[in-house]
Amino acid sequence: RKAQEANENAELLNRKHDIERKKRELERKRKTLKAQIAMLNTDFESERSEAVKMIETEQDAIKRLEQDKIEMAESRNADTRNIKAHTLET
Repeated sequence: RKAQEANENAELLNRKHDIERKKRELERKRKTLKAQIAMLNTDFESERSEAVKMIETEQDAIKRLEQDKIEMAESRNADTRNIKAHTLET
């Protein structure tokens, strides 16, 4: 009877040790995952920041090109009006 009790106690102790080992393993994995997520967030924020700067630069360039196009069209129209006015005077 005592031998059986000793075996049962040893089995319970082994199971408790397994549980504690699994808890430690899960905690280690949780910490690793948390660190990986933090690293991914940092990488994403860096890429996002660069992309936002590039987008703003491109949008500014497009606005300048569009404004230049408008100014050139206005200049051509003014030149055409001047030529017509000059022709009518002569």
